[in-house]
Amino acid sequence: MIQNPWLIKAKRKTVKEEITRCSKSFDYFAKNYIKFGTPNKKLELHPFHERLIDHYQSNSFSLVTKFRNGGFLTYTAAFMLWQCLLKLDKRVMFYSKTDDEAIAIGEMIQDWINNLPEWLQPDPGKWNAHCKEFKETGSKMYFHTPEAACGVKADWVVIDEPAFIPNMDAHWKAMWPTLSCGGKCIAVGTVGKKYDDEKKTKKNWFYDLHQSAFSGLNAFKIFNVHYTEHPDYTDPAWCKTLRERLGEEGWKQEI
Repeated sequence: MIQNPWLIKAKRKTVKEEITRCSKSFDYFAKNYIKFGTPNKKLELHPFHERLIDHYQSNSFSLVTKFRNGGFLTYTAAFMLWQCLLKLDKRVMFYSKTDDEAIAIGEMIQDWINNLPEWLQPDPGKWNAHCKEFKETGSKMYFHTPEAACGVKADWVVIDEPAFIPNMDAHWKAMWPTLSCGGKCIAVGTVGKKYDDEKKTKKNWFYDLHQSAFSGLNAFKIFNVHYTEHPDYTDPAWCKTLRERLGEEGWKQEI
């Protein structure tokens, strides 16, 4: 069947316009094209998520103390997909406590890519559990534990749950040279405890980072959000039950 050339031309124009819209606005891209699984489920964007992305775009070093089930890592990963898919020559490093956790971030991103319309899907280069290369934009994503930090130049470094990564102080010293020439860093997680319960010694890089940032003693800017900004946490009865299950210390750390 011969297709109408005018329809083909109109379709190409529409696709071009849509790609332009997506490249100009993460919010538009996320609301319309980030979808989970089958049947497709869209991301739920709340006002604090929009503020989170604005914070990333306005600051070179972002520190996010999250509450559980707030979608902070999810939206951070979506923002990084947008960077690699629609911007040129971006290098994004995701660091997690374990290799499995790092790979799981890549799998989440892969799910989103699978659900993109064909005209928005990337032309893959090297593509595996630890690396995703976007040929058209020349961008790359890596998913590792911090041991892989040495010598890898990055435009964006995302550290997932740094309070629970052993030897994070030493890892940060290895990461810093890769960021010192204009790279950006996002540390996102719960702050965790300041002291080792048995040894009573200081051990938490993320806790110390937060305290220094709060006092204006380092380059990190804290993203402030209260758990009640999420609709799930506006029900007092639900919060009371969760608080009882977590205990007071767990509630303070996780929520």
